[in-house]
Amino acid sequence: MAQVQLVKKPRKWDAPFGQERMRPDVVSTLLSLPFFRDIDEGYFPEDLTLAAIVANDGRILRYNRGDIVYRQGEYSTSVFVILSGSIRSTTSRQGEQAISLALANSTSGTGVRHDGFMQLLGYLRSILKPEFRINNIDSLVAEIPADAMGPDNIFGECEALTRGPRANTHFAGDDETLILELRWPGTREIRYWSECFRHRMDECYRQRSLWTGLRNWALFEHLSDTTVRRILDNCLFETYGSFDWTHRYQRDRAADKSRKNIIDHEHIIAEQGHYLDDILLIHAGFARMSMAFEQREKTVGYVTQGDVIGLEELKSSAGNDKSPRLLQSLRASGYTDLIRIPVHIVEKYVLAGQGFTQSSHAHSLDTGVSSSKLEFTVDNRFTNGTQVMVINLDLCVNCDDCVRACAASHDNIPRFVRRGSSHQNMMIAHACMHCVDPVCLIDCPTGAIHRDAETGNVVIDDATCIGCATCASACPYDNIRMEDYRNADGAFHIDADGIHISRATKCDLCTGRRGGPACQKACPHNALIRLDLKDACAGS
Repeated sequence: MAQVQLVKKPRKWDAPFGQERMRPDVVSTLLSLPFFRDIDEGYFPEDLTLAAIVANDGRILRYNRGDIVYRQGEYSTSVFVILSGSIRSTTSRQGEQAISLALANSTSGTGVRHDGFMQLLGYLRSILKPEFRINNIDSLVAEIPADAMGPDNIFGECEALTRGPRANTHFAGDDETLILELRWPGTREIRYWSECFRHRMDECYRQRSLWTGLRNWALFEHLSDTTVRRILDNCLFETYGSFDWTHRYQRDRAADKSRKNIIDHEHIIAEQGHYLDDILLIHAGFARMSMAFEQREKTVGYVTQGDVIGLEELKSSAGNDKSPRLLQSLRASGYTDLIRIPVHIVEKYVLAGQGFTQSSHAHSLDTGVSSSKLEFTVDNRFTNGTQVMVINLDLCVNCDDCVRACAASHDNIPRFVRRGSSHQNMMIAHACMHCVDPVCLIDCPTGAIHRDAETGNVVIDDATCIGCATCASACPYDNIRMEDYRNADGAFHIDADGIHISRATKCDLCTGRRGGPACQKACPHNALIRLDLKDACAGS
């Protein structure tokens, strides 16, 4: 009989976000501030009050002038509320370059960052030094354009909703700047139960996405902020599909087991042959490009963040009397955020000056990918993967050396299953793909599954995983499994009812192991590789 160890069943708030839970008087003070005053606590259930969410999923941080809250390119999904002082954010590529140069010449942060509402209550729980501080902040602020925000403003919502990297750097504009940081599980709950909070967060997301999308678009980077804001007044921000697209996709896939008609379930954004009124800039998500072919839609490519639709058509019609029309149809794969920029704006600010320096989309049959392989990749949403385990079936001899190597590196529990969807000689194994859009993060109640701040890889913190299996249910690729938890001596953990305690487990890319993933190194025939499928041609 296997040995067992009796343990307390883990629960949602066993590990609060801060060093400890906020005191009730601190939470009460927070909820009396203008930002929370409009949130109706009566809509929250009795076992999930607003006060409990803030106490367990929030922490208060203090920054001095020049301290970095987060940098462009970092991964995190927290939302921040400014309590006092001010926060500045870069608004251009030049600003980010200036920040990087300043940090290269700066020392480590000297301000303190701590939990507790210090200004109001003299309350201090822990002291941490910020990772970075800009020492020459005064000259830097004078040199770079930066938006400033004061108390009751929120920021960080764009990355929280899209699960992507931080779009720009944020730093404190004043000493004694106090911020409430809400980790994603708490933010998600408040969004769900409070319509006014959801509306405010979504409106900030739309406005800031418009600005960052235009400001970072290469075709407009030569324009002044004033001109970009003028262009912004003429643009529209649209969302197709849903941020939590995984559950609908799983239902559609279950209903259509052949997966031949997945395209019919996707939202149509623009149709082939329609008059081109706007240029479409993809801000987040993925979209399928297709063309009518023998009474069916044939996939000819896909687009993702930063890609543009309509430039080629506009280019072809320039200088003649032909009206520009779309060459392909565009459909949302999961969800797609895009910015509609009127053609006359592009003609005025791009055609008249810079000309065309960018094609309409980068991921298409022009790269030589077979049509069937491209459809297989897009239908299964494998374009989402950055570390996809691809097995060449012509080379694989089913020796299972890859599985044994994985198990040997992970306490005899393999982190993947050597089977999966296949097309011709290519099989996509059931191993975590470390997605561009990791939807497994959405419903985790503790934030145990998250993205590594630097690499963006999806990782699981065993200490805060409560075994609820929401991440496993959300993964549209069946790449997360639940395993009974054992201690260092191999004894199973059970709760007071005798039920085994389980934890979510998945591929971690053998983090910390020299030489990279053990599975790939162990394959004797080089049949197994890890690929970034943001580019569909990677699988050809």
